[in-house]
Amino acid sequence: MIEINLLPPELRRKEPTFKVPIPKETLFLFGGAVISVLIIIHLLLVGALAAKKAKFWGLNMEWQKIVPEKNKIDGLKNEQKEITEKIKSIEKLTKKGRISWAKKLNIMSDVLPQGVWIRLINFTGKELTIEGSSVSLRGEEVILVNKFASALKNNTDFYSDFKDLEVGTIKRRQIKTVEVADFTLVANFKEK
Repeated sequence: MIEINLLPPELRRKEPTFKVPIPKETLFLFGGAVISVLIIIHLLLVGALAAKKAKFWGLNMEWQKIVPEKNKIDGLKNEQKEITEKIKSIEKLTKKGRISWAKKLNIMSDVLPQGVWIRLINFTGKELTIEGSSVSLRGEEVILVNKFASALKNNTDFYSDFKDLEVGTIKRRQIKTVEVADFTLVANFKEK
């Protein structure tokens, strides 16, 4: 069949200069294969992601079961650390100059005025706290506490390991008709 084109040459549809030597059916088949491979790869990646998420949720559930035990262990580790620090501070005080606690307790007993008694002795590693009470029928409870503190300060065997010894608090209270003064003495250890 003969085709006649009456359009001037500049308006005519131009033939493409580049022609693919491969038939269109082959191109469609190849394009379909590439798209199919990409879809399969996508599905495999989605499946792998789903498997990882399932594993993550499983591990997360196991972790939630372990968390209370982990918290207990962390608490025990913190307690162990505190105890270790206390032991180190006690060892530091006892190794550098060996404090004779029996001697210090004996001195406290010897200089304790009549009408004063000790309820608690607490050693924290940096300071010694003595809590007690004082009673006097002549109203000299505070004087007895100060006398006890002065006696401890003036005793060189007792005071040699301390840099200071201060009367902390004195609180008065009434027991029936007798007035009692509760006191606290704080003695800070010297740095060695």
